[in-house]
Amino acid sequence: MYSVVPPVAFLPDFVIKKILDNYALLHSAMDLDQIIENESYLVPHWDALWQVISTFEAEFIPLWEKAKLDKATARKAKELTHQQNMGE
Repeated sequence: MYSVVPPVAFLPDFVIKKILDNYALLHSAMDLDQIIENESYLVPHWDALWQVISTFEAEFIPLWEKAKLDKATARKAKELTHQQNMGE
């Protein structure tokens, strides 16, 4: 099937999914090798892709902090409910 848009013009969903699924394992640009090795059109853009990925942390930290806070709040609510039930 012929596409008007060359693969280099976008990141296919499966590549994005592989990056996100392996995000915690990506500590350097070299770690991208196993993710993009079969996507030859991405190899010339390896450095640029790493630069974008390295900016994710600034975006993810607030999400991680919120998740931790939500988890702690849920745990405290559960403890309070348990304490109230034990007191009855």
